[in-house]
Amino acid sequence: MMRKIILITTLFLLAVICTPATLAQIGEVWSYESSNPLYSVDITPDGNKILSGGGGSQFILMNSATGTPEFTKKVTGTVTSLAIAAESGDIAIVTASKQLFLFDKNGGIKWNLGLTEDLSSVGISPDGKLIVVGTIGGYVHLIDSSKNEMFAKRIDTLPIFSVAINDAGDRIAAGSSTVYLLDALGTELWSSVASRDLASIDIADNTIAAASGAGILYIYDMGGNELSSYKISYPLTSVSISATGKYIALGTKSTNLYLLEGRENPMPIFEHKLKQDVTGVALTNDGTHLVAVSEKGNIYYFDTGVEPDIIAVGEPEPVVIDGLEEKSTDDEVPETPGFTGIFVISGLVLAALFRK
Repeated sequence: MMRKIILITTLFLLAVICTPATLAQIGEVWSYESSNPLYSVDITPDGNKILSGGGGSQFILMNSATGTPEFTKKVTGTVTSLAIAAESGDIAIVTASKQLFLFDKNGGIKWNLGLTEDLSSVGISPDGKLIVVGTIGGYVHLIDSSKNEMFAKRIDTLPIFSVAINDAGDRIAAGSSTVYLLDALGTELWSSVASRDLASIDIADNTIAAASGAGILYIYDMGGNELSSYKISYPLTSVSISATGKYIALGTKSTNLYLLEGRENPMPIFEHKLKQDVTGVALTNDGTHLVAVSEKGNIYYFDTGVEPDIIAVGEPEPVVIDGLEEKSTDDEVPETPGFTGIFVISGLVLAALFRK
């Protein structure tokens, strides 16, 4: 009888040990209903602040911990796109009235600038010193925080639907039906024909993601190599990627919200259906929190439950002595038995139990 009990216990432990871990389910932390449609959203890398805007010529800064507005401000014209600087907290906004606005982190206006074209998209560097704007006329403008135009370049005859600037402020991604990468001088580094109406584009440490109205997600490295594409049955409205591009959030016109994992072979790790079409999404740098907005004026804040996406800082350099390479032992930890060791130990236990 004792042997049977030990046998059952051993098999149970093996089953537990060998069961693969699964990702936690996405959980809605809170939702907030605005009185106006929302067309754009951004979130600080740490997830503390959420910026959204759209109809009613207004934008809202939310505190993600409480799910309540810190302030609501008015501008001239419908807000078509907005962005918040990761470090300075400055806020860049473009509107349907051909105006670019720059606010400080407390909602105080620094300046506004009228341009001659309809403005579709805006991005801002982490320090708030550089602002990139895309226009319906196919132009990309780069403007500094002192209101000086660094360059204005027409890169396409089609509208530039979306723009984004990297953390270093030296690379600008732009999308029409083609994905472009520019440097801070406006020089085109490469371009890649994608598909019609690239509604949204995002850039991270080494990844560019572009979402099209045809329901296709395109993923590139910084050299312009297409790493993969992913097809969804619905038009895409928005894309946001985590620090290294490990996680990719997608919004659609079908009310569906997706989170994918992997740059070269993206796989869906959850799908969430909202009550309205998703007009914008934004991920925190580590991918652990996600915000989505809808045309009906709702803001949804989620805990994704994924393991954080963190940029590696590099491992200790090997120590070289007299031409021989030795590994640094600073970070070595004692080895623990893996699955092979567990199976061997379990086998010996079972053999001992049934041996006369």
